[in-house]
Amino acid sequence: VSSAQTDDGPTKKPGSASAFQRDRNVSVAERPHPEYQALGLRAGAFMIYPKVTETISYDDNIFASSTDGVSDWIFQTTAAMSAVSNWSRNALDAHASVTASDYAHFGALNTTDYDVGANGRLDVVGNSNIYGGVQTGRYTIPFTSLAVPSNAATPEQYLQTAGDIGAVQELNRVRLTERFDIANY
Repeated sequence: VSSAQTDDGPTKKPGSASAFQRDRNVSVAERPHPEYQALGLRAGAFMIYPKVTETISYDDNIFASSTDGVSDWIFQTTAAMSAVSNWSRNALDAHASVTASDYAHFGALNTTDYDVGANGRLDVVGNSNIYGGVQTGRYTIPFTSLAVPSNAATPEQYLQTAGDIGAVQELNRVRLTERFDIANY
């Protein structure tokens, strides 16, 4: 069950008969592979999907400098959780994640990013729905980005809060979509 946000609302659940469903010709690489999907934990009308990822990497130029390459080991831990409704109509999902990046020798570069959000869809009639979502987080801009000054000594971080609301009305072969987005950086 997917509730990923698209430009016309969270995706419909399997079995919805929409004239605009575009999954008839799916490439082999894009086909769903349920045998590799996480089983999740049932919590009433929701499925909970926890995930922890550990990454160790070595960077021979951590400041993305064109003259002096300074190297270091980076230990990154990500803890994430999503909750997805398994209702036959309507949909609700929420997610949260925290990523800590720790440098072995350059502790001033350590960062902690987070992301929290929720999306929902209210099915009105047939394939018509109202949807919306909110999200907030703190993110780090990598040194390799052109937005970071070349002499920056510490990572640049920013806060972002965003929301959207929209509606979809399907009338046979005509689809009307309205959407309003707002973001604050």
